[in-house]
Amino acid sequence: MSESLRRLADLGEKRDEFRSRVGMAMIYPAAMLLVGLVTVGVLVSFVVPTFVRVFEETGQILPLPTRLLVTLSRSMSSWWWLVLCLLAGMGFAVWQYARTSSGKLALDGAILKTPLLARLARKGQVAAFTRILANLLESASRPYKRCRSLRTHLRTRCLPVLCAQWRPQSVTALH
Repeated sequence: MSESLRRLADLGEKRDEFRSRVGMAMIYPAAMLLVGLVTVGVLVSFVVPTFVRVFEETGQILPLPTRLLVTLSRSMSSWWWLVLCLLAGMGFAVWQYARTSSGKLALDGAILKTPLLARLARKGQVAAFTRILANLLESASRPYKRCRSLRTHLRTRCLPVLCAQWRPQSVTALH
């Protein structure tokens, strides 16, 4: 019993350490994304209108992409507060949906389909899967109970769905 509790504590510490390292690694990309978004917002709201006045004074007809950018710029200058509120509302709605079980499954599925995030997510889940499975295999429980317990410890919802399809008949040779 004490050995199982020690292994479980070690597993929790490793998981917390891994989450901390991933969180620290995501700070720089998140900061760069924020700086990029602010830069584009400033350009569209302040710099583009300055150039528009120059082109309007010369009387030149602007190409369609430039006219679309000017329209976007004018809209952002007038309605920036509404855009900010809509983005915050959409972020809150996604956050609330992601807290539901169907939202978690949809979010995990979307992450596994996103090229940049899928590789990192798969590696993290496989690492968690193997750590938990190794810990469970060292205990004295039966294989089917091990897999059921494994499903409850994985963070993503996609791998536990695969575990749910596993049946004890497939491992009768292990007994």
